[in-house]
Amino acid sequence: MIRAVPHLLLGFAVAVSGCSKPKAPEKPRSTLVKPKAQTTSASYLELLPKKAGSLPTTLGAVNFQSDAKAAAKLPAALQTGKYRPIKDLKAVTMKIVLHADTQMLRSVRLNLPTGAREALTAHWGDPIEGQADGRRRALFWFDTSARVQVILEQREEGDQLTFWPYYRLVDTLKHSGQPASPSLADWLGKTQAEGETAFPRRMQRRARPGFVAWLPPLQYRTRPLSVRFTLEGDRIEALSFKIPTAGNPGMAARVEEIIQQGWKVKARETEAGKRWVRDGKQIRIHQEQPGRLRPPAPIIRVTLEASPTP
Repeated sequence: MIRAVPHLLLGFAVAVSGCSKPKAPEKPRSTLVKPKAQTTSASYLELLPKKAGSLPTTLGAVNFQSDAKAAAKLPAALQTGKYRPIKDLKAVTMKIVLHADTQMLRSVRLNLPTGAREALTAHWGDPIEGQADGRRRALFWFDTSARVQVILEQREEGDQLTFWPYYRLVDTLKHSGQPASPSLADWLGKTQAEGETAFPRRMQRRARPGFVAWLPPLQYRTRPLSVRFTLEGDRIEALSFKIPTAGNPGMAARVEEIIQQGWKVKARETEAGKRWVRDGKQIRIHQEQPGRLRPPAPIIRVTLEASPTP
């Protein structure tokens, strides 16, 4: 019995050493590997016509030019201003926003599953990369005939697709236009009644005779273009508006280029900026630099008016 003890002790020691053997450490999870994109059905594409920038079919014939009577025919659930599910589409909701004053369509927004860029690119073609309001990275599609811009913002919780009308920058600056593509300068000399008929979203000015009209946003923007009309009697004598430059440092040069091409005269230097004069009209521009109560990027103030008699 005494001789067997060492063997028992040896077996016990081997057993103990086997139990106490440390486990191999787990490999650390890589912080560089991105999670795989969710693969969800792009069945929401059935809401979107093949023409890039077209409004969802849920709206029927209603568009950004439709009056309040037409907008009132939209599905009641969509007139609440809240997100609503669409048919049996999973993870897809829609919200429409109407202007409080005119009850006309202001914007349309769709919440979509992640990965919408690939589906929309296959459906509409390649988007344009840019910045929404000069602050947020986004992708853009444009329906140039209907003047509709579609903005896709990609987010972790899901993608957001927003439809907005837009007003072309060239139409704000050119000397004259056509009925299908008018210029703001064409309103000089017209009556107050004509202006108020053309611009239903407006309010009267307090400091000077005239009114303020809210036009669709410029491209890549979502805030309305606010235009101040000044009256002399019953006629529009002048109008002015501001062009933001945030996110587009080359905007000032682009504005001058458009004016030069449209007015076809040389600019005259002034203390405040530059002006172009032709056929009884003039356009003036100057930059307002950032300040405590102003945005961090310069703003270009544009004034259109009848040129003074020599």
